[in-house]
Amino acid sequence: MTIYSGFGIFYGIVSLDRHILLGMFNESGDFMSDYFTKSRLHKINMENKRRINKHSRNKHSSEKVTANEISKVKGFPVTFSLKKSSGKEVLVKKHSTILSINKIWTLTILILVIILLSRAVIFLNSYSLHKAYRTILKNGLDYDYFRDMLLPEEIIGNINTGFLKNDEQQVERCSGYAAILTLLKQNGLVRGEEVSVKKVGFFRESLKDNTAFDELADYYKVLFADIQVFPLDRGEDNSIKFTFGDTWSELRNYGGNRRHEGTDIFPTENITGKYRVISASDGVVERIGWLEKGGYRVGIRTPHGAYLYYAHLDSYAEKLELGDSVNAGDFLGFMGDSGYGSEGTKGMFPVHLHFGMYIDAVPGEISVNPYSTICYLENKQ
Repeated sequence: MTIYSGFGIFYGIVSLDRHILLGMFNESGDFMSDYFTKSRLHKINMENKRRINKHSRNKHSSEKVTANEISKVKGFPVTFSLKKSSGKEVLVKKHSTILSINKIWTLTILILVIILLSRAVIFLNSYSLHKAYRTILKNGLDYDYFRDMLLPEEIIGNINTGFLKNDEQQVERCSGYAAILTLLKQNGLVRGEEVSVKKVGFFRESLKDNTAFDELADYYKVLFADIQVFPLDRGEDNSIKFTFGDTWSELRNYGGNRRHEGTDIFPTENITGKYRVISASDGVVERIGWLEKGGYRVGIRTPHGAYLYYAHLDSYAEKLELGDSVNAGDFLGFMGDSGYGSEGTKGMFPVHLHFGMYIDAVPGEISVNPYSTICYLENKQ
């Protein structure tokens, strides 16, 4: 009887309404509410740990556990995840700050290196220019080098064109450039045929009162001011062909060993009295007649003072006399093979025209290599 009475009491307690039971515990200090809440959170934490551990074990899985997914597990808040990652975020921010500072330092050092290198280049260029200037002042003008006339055709053409156009600025600019190039090349201070604008400006200013510079510039003006045409008539359509080379300073032995002082121009046919020699410039007939080495020759003094020499003629133009004025393109005589003997000697060498250029210089009258001038005149027409 007592046993049955105990079961009856237990059944009565269990069969009580759930809400009444919860109400009883709630009224005793929310004990049951706290219990169920903590129990639920514990289950959620265990579930999340299980999911995360599963993901870390499965390295090849494409599943990613994010804060949002974790928050979906029975409404669990993302606060825990954010608290866990807050330390990493601080480290990332610190690392980013360090990288930014390192980049700034690297850029600063790079800029300083560039500035120092540019300063060094400027210093070396300035030192090189001043060293070259002192070398030019020391050595002056080498007349043998000047006589070789190692100027490009383009420079000769620019000086000549300036005179023909009455463009004084072009003449001064181009003749000055030719003088600077000659002085630099003479002393081995430049390679090639060009000088930078910076160097030209420096030397033009530094050498403006230098004797060698002024002398050279004046020589170039005299030599190239009046040349206009190729010294042989090539016909109206330039159909008559001639050949020539740079024979300057080649050895000649008639009358003793000596050097050739001109350019020899040869026709296609070795025939005397056929090809017309014409004046390359305006001028005055200063010399005419026989020379042992030059045969029948004509010498023309140009308006600016150059002396142009035409040798080995077969005969002269009719009535051409000493003191006559001539214009560029005027007929002077026929090409021949005269010379190397007493007057009238012919046939000692092939038919050709010996063309020479002379100028009155400080050492006296000197010859200069006319090859580049002949090339310019040939290409000009």
